[in-house]
Amino acid sequence: MTDHHSYTFFVLSGLALLLSTLFLGSTTTNAQYLNIQIELEPEFKTEILNPLNFGQIVIGSGNQIINLGDPRMGVFSITAINAQTVRLSIDNSNTLKHSNPSVTDIIPFNIQGAYNNDGINEYKNAKLFDGDHIYTQISDKVSGNSFSWEILYIYIFGSFNVGDIQGGVYSGNIYLTVDFD
Repeated sequence: MTDHHSYTFFVLSGLALLLSTLFLGSTTTNAQYLNIQIELEPEFKTEILNPLNFGQIVIGSGNQIINLGDPRMGVFSITAINAQTVRLSIDNSNTLKHSNPSVTDIIPFNIQGAYNNDGINEYKNAKLFDGDHIYTQISDKVSGNSFSWEILYIYIFGSFNVGDIQGGVYSGNIYLTVDFD
């Protein structure tokens, strides 16, 4: 009984198709082709909350330390989607040079970094960089597919040694690089 209904339906469907073709005649259909491309870039915002500040130092004062938590340490924030993975790296010249190129005195320094990805600007919860870089997510609060804007805090600190050098302004560059994966 089931086979008879299937066969009847097939014949009726075929007949309906044939009749519609005969009555409508030949028709031309125009196909449309739609090509969609979307390029997604990670959106983020960086902000300097407190610049690294060596301040004024007395000649010959020796080793000067800016510890994690010192008011002179650099504090930066990155606001991005919580699940984004970033590579943070610190590159520097390891020396401060006098503003007068004829003065060859230098001040050696050592820079370190730490980060806090729990969304709170609290250096006591910060994790130290492993060497001069670290891979981490913007937030350690990622669960499932819920995405939200979160803040990662970066702390820059270190030490320098001021020997018996000529007075003046000494400067150098420290690069904090943020790469998104």
